[in-house]
Amino acid sequence: PHPELRDRPRGEMYRAMGSEGLRTLAQHPLIYAGIHLKGLVRALADPGAIEYLRLFQLYPPSGGLLGVALDQGILGAAAQLLRERPAAFWSTLALGLVAAVGLGLALASAFRGAVRTDPAALALLLVGAYFLLMCGGPQAEGRFRHPLMPVVCVFAGERLAALHERPRSRRSGA
Repeated sequence: PHPELRDRPRGEMYRAMGSEGLRTLAQHPLIYAGIHLKGLVRALADPGAIEYLRLFQLYPPSGGLLGVALDQGILGAAAQLLRERPAAFWSTLALGLVAAVGLGLALASAFRGAVRTDPAALALLLVGAYFLLMCGGPQAEGRFRHPLMPVVCVFAGERLAALHERPRSRRSGA
């Protein structure tokens, strides 16, 4: 905290810091919008492979990759990961592809007719949009995406079912 706030009671210090933060956001909304959008991309792009590797003690407890991603961007972090920890890079890529397919299917389903005609589908889409917006920001990580994933799975499952039910003649191009 700021030196002027250090001697104040904790509650007063946090209220003052919160007020200053809100004032800064109000003065620079476009700058924060960019920061929030970068966090959304980080939250959606991180499939969580490193957490699995940590679970099996194949990656150090604190690798500092988030700091690299913040400083050098996602591509810089990916290049460093490939150089220093190829297993983490390839597992992240593989799980990232699985996540991308799921998100793509969910988006394809969300923008089809069911959302326009079914109030439950629209409500679920709005809940998903809320969770998506809340997972961004400077602190964003892949785990912040977790509340969104049940919604993604429902929409992706609907799209897979619709693709499976299409007549075979349309699938083969005949």
